[in-house]
Amino acid sequence: MAAFEYTSKQLEVMRSLKTADNILIGGAKGGGKSQLVICAMAFDVVEMYSRSEAKKMGIDYEGSGYHVAVLDGEPHYFKYLIDYPDYFGVFVRRTESALISSTVKLAKQIYKEVGGVWIKSEMLFRFPSGAEIVFKAVNKPDHLDWFQGPPVHRLAIEELTQFTEEEVDFMESCCRAPSTSMIKAKRLHSTNPGGRGHTWVKKKYFDVCRPVKVGEPEYLERFDLWWQSMKMGEVANIHGERRLFIPMFVFDNPYIQDDYIFNLLNKNELLRQMYLFGNWDVYVGQFFGEWDERFHVLSEREFFGSSSYDDLPEKRLAFDWSEYRLYVSNDYGFAKEGPWACGFYAVHNETDDIIKFGEIVESGLTIWQQLQRTKEVLNRDYGLDLEKDFEAVIADPQSYWRRRDTADGEFWTFASVYEADGIYLTAGLNDRAAGAGAFAEAIRIRETGKPQYRVLDCCEYTIETIPELPPDKNNPNMVDTKVKDHAYDADRYFLMVLRGDAVSSGKETRRDRFGVQKLFEHYANSQFGGTGKSWKCA
Repeated sequence: MAAFEYTSKQLEVMRSLKTADNILIGGAKGGGKSQLVICAMAFDVVEMYSRSEAKKMGIDYEGSGYHVAVLDGEPHYFKYLIDYPDYFGVFVRRTESALISSTVKLAKQIYKEVGGVWIKSEMLFRFPSGAEIVFKAVNKPDHLDWFQGPPVHRLAIEELTQFTEEEVDFMESCCRAPSTSMIKAKRLHSTNPGGRGHTWVKKKYFDVCRPVKVGEPEYLERFDLWWQSMKMGEVANIHGERRLFIPMFVFDNPYIQDDYIFNLLNKNELLRQMYLFGNWDVYVGQFFGEWDERFHVLSEREFFGSSSYDDLPEKRLAFDWSEYRLYVSNDYGFAKEGPWACGFYAVHNETDDIIKFGEIVESGLTIWQQLQRTKEVLNRDYGLDLEKDFEAVIADPQSYWRRRDTADGEFWTFASVYEADGIYLTAGLNDRAAGAGAFAEAIRIRETGKPQYRVLDCCEYTIETIPELPPDKNNPNMVDTKVKDHAYDADRYFLMVLRGDAVSSGKETRRDRFGVQKLFEHYANSQFGGTGKSWKCA
């Protein structure tokens, strides 16, 4: 197979596939889990015979569709999964956008090398034998109905901790094969520690198949850390099902650049333990335990009425926003580890339901470049004008109004850069405890079965980071600020404005033409009583 060269750890895992029926590859980030699962779903060897064994059985395998490899000096004949016409495998991820941008993209690089043809309309690869591997997104209850269909020989769920145990049990129920089939049904999942399903995944796989140490701890001088190598433990037989937990780490992947390891090293202690060391024992839970992608993530295609990704850009540009009030919210950042996050929000005029329909998360941009980038994306992708179409453009009250010196001794602010371009900012209220409460209320599942706040599946950074937010160790009523909270911060600034806590005194730089003067009146009355102080709207 020329499409992919295994690392030594990946090769070890491929050889272990025969030993278990239900396997979780669950180490840290950067270990090569995704590439491994993609290869295992196609290139697991089902049957293999040496030449001497073939002669004993009286069968000539040469020219009969078998691959040939020389092992220990003797030719061996074998077949991969994709060499069987009836083979049917399924990849699952939570969102379609993540499935396409990550899993399918990587699969194309590998499967096309062995004759796999990507059929976009059916979201599957078909191989020369007729074998198929399908790619499915499962983020709503009715998506599970598909798994009541034909038997699946191999089921691979990526980012397993993003699913509930009940969802996974239902999907795994379709993983079966006739007793007469050469292919035995298997489940091969992958994930990192953390996420909403951390607890049940840890209990089902990690706790019953704990990894074991290999040798003594090793000091890695270039990273200034001690590293303890681990290997898979014994297979656990649970009511006849053979389970195996396979640890993989970034240090097992020789193709990962050092910069990525330094990136993980600079996380807070909790995330460093999970993402760099694959530690399943340190996870303390989510701050927003009610977050559930089945309820809080909405298909972008569904929202814009698109039938396929081909016509989605056209549908976005032609969308009628007349039923919504539009907002933009910013959390300032420049560095790679602390990027700028900008969210686009639509609030329904009658129900006040919120749709976060877009995001920008980038680093290395000046404040002027961030403004221009926002205008560019809104106009190019949605046909919207930042100055004319939005009720308010909201910003972090600390960064955007902090006075900065110029070379000639005068002062300027980020807000003044926006104002010079005709955009008048609204300062979000930076009360972290109140902001957490506002977000928790917005994602609460109401009597209607829906939350007030939902996010489209194109907002991948938001979807990835919200479930990972832990509480502050010193104040459990607030989110830890040392994690990737940038999209969340933009969300909470927006939510505080929406509920009326718009600005702190002296922070407003907006014009009354936005039609939200009542927000200021509400804030003034709540802060000062009576009619409050007068508010200047530039």
